[in-house]
Amino acid sequence: MTLRSRLLALGRAAWPVLLILAIAWVARYLHVREFGLYEDDLTIIPRGVTMSGSELVTHVTTYIIRLYGHGRPLSDSLIYLGSWLGWRVGGLTGIYVLGFAFFGLNCILVFLLARRVAGQQVALLSGLAFAVFPADTTQAFLTHSLGLQPALTLALLALLAYLSNRRWLSWILAALVLFTYETPFGLIAAGPLLAPGPWDRGRARRLVLHGVIMAGILAAVLGVRVAISDDRVAGIPFPWVFLTPLVHMVEGPPVSLGLFGLRVLSALGMSTVGGWLVSGCALAVLSGVFLLLPQEGGLSTEDLASFHQDSPPGLGSWRAWRERWSALTERMRQYLRVSVAALLMMILAYPLTYTVRAYSIDGRDTRVHFAAAAGGALVVALLVNAAWVGLRRAGRGKLGAVLIALWLALLLGFGQVIQEDYRQGWVSQRRFWSYLVAQIPDVRAGTVVLVEPLPLGDVTQIGANTWNLPRVLEQLYEFPDEWSPPPRVIRLQPDWRNYILSGEGPLSLNWQSVLSPESLWGEVEGRNVILFLDEGGVLVRQSGPMDIAGQMTSLMTTDVRGEPPYAHRLLYDLMILPPGAD
Repeated sequence: MTLRSRLLALGRAAWPVLLILAIAWVARYLHVREFGLYEDDLTIIPRGVTMSGSELVTHVTTYIIRLYGHGRPLSDSLIYLGSWLGWRVGGLTGIYVLGFAFFGLNCILVFLLARRVAGQQVALLSGLAFAVFPADTTQAFLTHSLGLQPALTLALLALLAYLSNRRWLSWILAALVLFTYETPFGLIAAGPLLAPGPWDRGRARRLVLHGVIMAGILAAVLGVRVAISDDRVAGIPFPWVFLTPLVHMVEGPPVSLGLFGLRVLSALGMSTVGGWLVSGCALAVLSGVFLLLPQEGGLSTEDLASFHQDSPPGLGSWRAWRERWSALTERMRQYLRVSVAALLMMILAYPLTYTVRAYSIDGRDTRVHFAAAAGGALVVALLVNAAWVGLRRAGRGKLGAVLIALWLALLLGFGQVIQEDYRQGWVSQRRFWSYLVAQIPDVRAGTVVLVEPLPLGDVTQIGANTWNLPRVLEQLYEFPDEWSPPPRVIRLQPDWRNYILSGEGPLSLNWQSVLSPESLWGEVEGRNVILFLDEGGVLVRQSGPMDIAGQMTSLMTTDVRGEPPYAHRLLYDLMILPPGAD
């Protein structure tokens, strides 16, 4: 084979992967330079960045040996490692690029898995559907891209290993999933159904054996987590420890599949010219790809015809169903088996999602659908491909190609909506902290800065200036070591006035008055409180005693303005705007 022939063969093999990766980047990372740190990022990322190499190795080793992180130490360890490495390569953007590497790898693995079980055309559609998967809006969130996506990587590798008859490797990878992030574990159960070949006693035995071993792995790992007092396992009351998985398996899949259509409507409400430009370019490119795509792989019009055969008499009998099944082409039978397996992958993505509602459609809670992305992409790809083959059979193949391209282009547009929220969330955080620090020069040990929520600039798809506020101030400034506790900023609940006082005593911080981790709840004297109230959309520091729910309460007051007089830490340069900047 000549060099030119090899390059052409390589190009034919590589172009679907390159297209999928390009769509994945545009869908979630196009505006990555304007992304920042959100929620859990603000706890883990700065710490990982500032560690030395030896500190990092020691920390990760200890983390894994002692099974920290709710018994899933690989997740946090990968976040620390990714933060440390990505920052040294390219700063904050470098960390995001490393996060994309995991997401992009999963796009490729979904493509390879689908190609193996359903052909090239379904594989391309699966990879594209995974790249724009609309139910989970957290793919770019660093805590998830570095800590959750690797768990899905392990699960997809386990499925590919099973299909390659490396079952012991598949089971080892399955155990590692549970020590990373447990929700993708169930996907691996579909291995025997995805494998090609007839449905016979051998397949049934393999299915039972696989199920027993998977159940044993799950029981063993959960036993370890209970032994180390992981409250996410041991703290779930009866009967919800059994009912919650069943409820989520019923709720989750229809929500995930439905959002493949609902997000198209969301994209139609895009308010940015850039979003429409991205969708327009994607429509042109994808239309060209699908119009030129060879009509092969996965399903043919003959296969579809065998499915639409006339029903034999007595269809309600088992024998009649067997006759109809036997009349299908082998490719159609495999197509239906893969469809069942893909749907099972979706259903089994939800049993271990205990802490979040399975019908969440916005914000960080959409991580509940994270593990369903692979199965959902395959289910949708199989359905879309079957519809496309039907349109070809009716002489409308070109119309099908353009409609599929339009659908994916609009889902890509919804990705721009997500990215705009990430961008705006970072802008609102930087503006808030730049404004706040200039007015609290008098913070001291134990100071609590309370702020009303309305001017904080909330966005829909990611948390900014929410429960994580208390973790920021001590990462902006190098406060004295003896300050315990350090000063903290805490967000008030909208109706905080009704709950922050109990009698004539100190202010009460609880779930009704503030939005913060439970560890920070308690009582605080007014003389240790700095209060910022919303006045016309602007946070204004209050001075002197003020009336709160009919009680005069003293507050910290000062006539001085300016920043706290302490050395800066890592987050300062990231979050505090230079003078004159907006």
